[in-house]
Amino acid sequence: MHCVLNCTDGYTTNVRIDRFSADNVILAHSWSGTPPTDVYSRR
Repeated sequence: MHCVLNCTDGYTTNVRIDRFSADNVILAHSWSGTPPTDVYSRR
């Protein structure tokens, strides 16, 4: 199985799902209940 990652700059990649089960991995989709902002965006 794979997880598809879509980034704000249009970059897309897929990663094997077992890569996320390591003790040193964090997959975050929000921070304090809100999505993270794109701090590097120049749009």
